[in-house]
Amino acid sequence: MDFYCLNKSVSLSYFQVDKNTGLSTSKAKKNISTFGKNLLTEKSKNSFFGSLFSALKEPMMLILIFSFVLAFGTSLGKYFKTGEGGFSECAGILLAIVLSTSVTLIMEGSSKRAFNALKRIQSKQAVKVIRDNKVVFINADEVAVGDILILESGDKIVADGRLIETESFYVDESCLTGESEPVLKNSEVVLKKGTVLSDRINCVYSGTFVSSGVAKMMVFATGDKTEIGSIATELERKKEVKSPLEQKLSSLGKNVTIIGCIVAILVFAFSIIRAYFNNGLTFDGVRDTFISCIILIVAAVPEGLPTIVAVSLALNMIKLAKENALIKKMIATETAGAVSVICSDKTGTITLNKMSVNKVFDKNGKNIAKVDKSNPLYLNFVLNSSAEIVGSEKKRMGNATECALLEYLFRIDKNFDYKIIRKQNNVSVVLPFNSQNKYMISRQFLDNENYVDYIKGAPERVIELCNLSEKEKQKLLSIMKERQESAERVICFGHKGLQEKYIFDGFVSIL
Repeated sequence: MDFYCLNKSVSLSYFQVDKNTGLSTSKAKKNISTFGKNLLTEKSKNSFFGSLFSALKEPMMLILIFSFVLAFGTSLGKYFKTGEGGFSECAGILLAIVLSTSVTLIMEGSSKRAFNALKRIQSKQAVKVIRDNKVVFINADEVAVGDILILESGDKIVADGRLIETESFYVDESCLTGESEPVLKNSEVVLKKGTVLSDRINCVYSGTFVSSGVAKMMVFATGDKTEIGSIATELERKKEVKSPLEQKLSSLGKNVTIIGCIVAILVFAFSIIRAYFNNGLTFDGVRDTFISCIILIVAAVPEGLPTIVAVSLALNMIKLAKENALIKKMIATETAGAVSVICSDKTGTITLNKMSVNKVFDKNGKNIAKVDKSNPLYLNFVLNSSAEIVGSEKKRMGNATECALLEYLFRIDKNFDYKIIRKQNNVSVVLPFNSQNKYMISRQFLDNENYVDYIKGAPERVIELCNLSEKEKQKLLSIMKERQESAERVICFGHKGLQEKYIFDGFVSIL
């Protein structure tokens, strides 16, 4: 079903769901049973013997195995003939094989367990959903087709869905479409059939991120049936490409084998010709010469190389892990270790998307120890925010910056309870944060006529709206620039009543 072609009411009626009450718990369980859980199907895991076979089929390992067979056969022949086989060479090759495969299996097994742990963490991502006429938080893997999700700035979208309500709602879809700019979404639009994914402004897709604004969406696809699920399924069908080190070892193995065989053939031919001209050509002589040539091929094989490579890669794998670079296939350590710069959309990929308030500055740019209840910043942190911090573990829900501000108040006051403060004040969002305005405004109603507007946002935008002289602006911007040069993010705050200009209250630096 192409939900981008349907209006909101038809989309909701398709799954028999109300946008305000959401699914019932029983209906959600039924939908999960019918349409599947919100998880990507994992490729069938290799058994121990499958992993062992994969490790043994590496180019150098194949040469070692071939060498072991030849050496063992030769030694066995000598043993039956003379009673002295000389199996030490065979034992050395076998030890090299066992060491190399053991290191590979142990290190890659450890990495797989770490990757599985990361997947489990991802599946437990908290999602705000309407169930049984209540807003609750559930794990991402518990989201069902038909669920009504509430999306806010900073959220990761965990399923494909049709938008039901939007307010200045922008989504970063770069992971799907390659477009770097956030896309403005509109729930009221009905599109023509055949509209390409990048132009479906009334839908959102799993794996993308909310840049700004708020919205409600109805889930129409989960797990493998999402767009990102289709990509993941397709990628699993692709044949694995060999790493540069694998290619070099494969080339080395072929060269060693070819050169060893050519030299052995030449030695064998020269020995036979010499024996023929010296009238010493006998069956036993030919057999001994042949065995000597086989031993020559075995001797040409660097038995210690695979073990040295495996140990070196294992040590570097451990070193990279300490730098928070997790390698899934040990052979890829060479490539990953050679990387000096990674260009990436960092939030949520190479960072935890967890911010923390480092310092707080007053209206004059002076660093203050803490924000008390008499400071306008206190109410701005609490009321001009939709973030939640829940449970004894202080789990963050919502925009990362707003969560950092609330967590700061928890740090300075153990009895802090933002829910009580919000309940005691009549507040509504006047203007949600978006990438164009670069600020957010919330209004606290004091009575029917009087109110206070709280603003927070980017320095260059907030300062321009405040009653500051040019000299004051330049002084503050200079201090803020110092914080930004220390890789800190700066957020400014202000408030106003019925007057035209905002009163500047201060700013924070965030790590």
